[in-house]
Amino acid sequence: MDSPFANATWRITLVSLTLAAAAAQAAPNRSWTVIELTPDSAYGGTARGVDSHGDVVGQTYTYEGGQYVSHAYLWRNGVRTDIGSAVGYEKAPREITRLFVGLAMLAALLTAGLSLTWFQRLP
Repeated sequence: MDSPFANATWRITLVSLTLAAAAAQAAPNRSWTVIELTPDSAYGGTARGVDSHGDVVGQTYTYEGGQYVSHAYLWRNGVRTDIGSAVGYEKAPREITRLFVGLAMLAALLTAGLSLTWFQRLP
């Protein structure tokens, strides 16, 4: 005896396979070309991203003034352009005590309100 869901399951599977085949045929053919990007320094470099136009952004490293310096670059149409020092970050102290005290006070008030409600102590 066949399950009442067997026919529905078969139809759903068939429709899913048909949709998957149609989606695979509709997908555009893409071709990729791998190009070696040689850094302009002996200390190496790293490609960080590629946009939809094929432009590559990355960084190269140099040794200047007794320290290693990172320079951002743009590689477009076979030409590498130095776009300056890479954007970095700066550590800065930040006072967060007030935030934690405020959150603790809010949690205490919420707990007190829920306790009064739970034990039916509200007038």
